[in-house]
Order: sequence, then C-alpha cells, then structure tokens
Amino acid sequence: MIYNDIERIVNNIIEENNITEAPVDIEKICQYYDIMIESLDVEDNLSGFFVVNDSKIKIIGYNKNHSEKRKRFTIAHELGHFKLHFQGNQKFFIDNGAKFFRNEKSSSGELRQEREANSFAASLLMPIFLLEKELEKLKENESIDSITNMLSSIFLVSEEAIRYRLINLGLLDPN
Repeated sequence: MIYNDIERIVNNIIEENNITEAPVDIEKICQYYDIMIESLDVEDNLSGFFVVNDSKIKIIGYNKNHSEKRKRFTIAHELGHFKLHFQGNQKFFIDNGAKFFRNEKSSSGELRQEREANSFAASLLMPIFLLEKELEKLKENESIDSITNMLSSIFLVSEEAIRYRLINLGLLDPN
C-alpha cells in the first residue's frame, strides 16, 4: 500500500468522526467501527492484537502495563490492521499462519503490513492539519526537543513518534 493511500484513508476517518483537535479520541473511533477495546495483563513484549471472535465481535486487545501513550499507539496500530488488511472472513488477523500482534517486530518495522499499520497509527493520532496548527502556535526559536516534548503532551504520543512523524512529513530536519 502506498503511504498516500494511508493518509487518504485516515483523512476519511478523521472527517467521519468529526476530529477537529488533538488528542484524537482513538476509543471513539473504535466505537464508530463497533470494535471493543480490552486491556490485558500480558508479557511486556506483547503490545496488542486484533481479533474477531466466533460471534463476529471485533476486539482490539492492548497491554495494560504499558504507558498511556504506548497504549494509544497500539490501539491505533491495531485499528490500522482492521482498516488496511483485515478481510471479513478471518477470525484472527493472520498472515502466513502468524497472529498479528504489536511487538518488537512491529516497532522495528520488519514486516510491510506492520510498517503500514505503524504509518496508519501515526497518521491517525497525529493528523497533518492538527500538527501544522500546533506548530504555528510555537515560537520559532524553540528547540527540537522542546517542540517534540510539547507536541507529545498535546497529541498524547511518545516524543519518538512525534519526531518520526514530523521528519516523515518534512516538517522537521532530521539533522
């Protein structure tokens, strides 16, 4: 999938859910798609998963032991699998016999679909128009660390996620 397609899909979701300010209400968006969200007490290397049970109920599970910012990104990531990759006849979101969990592989972007779900989550939680709106409010002499810290608080995502998103959009020089 082309990343412009992901931005287009996310923009439709933003419009459908009347998102006009940060932080994006990821739980409201999941409700819009009739997806239940469940917290799980699991090992640290498992962040989340997407499943459809026998009753056709869609569920996103996330690790309740992770930070709030990571939980939000995990939920958005799993929603990305639903919107980008899920086919209605599946129970688990499966590729080559492996359940799609958000774990260390997804964070490193080893798998194409995991990279796409990461891109979806970043686009959804940090929409371009909201990032630009918040950047306009900042002073020009702010340090990069100060900018990422402030935006991280506004969008409720990690500073690392903000930094990557700004670099990928060409709004921040990586050097």
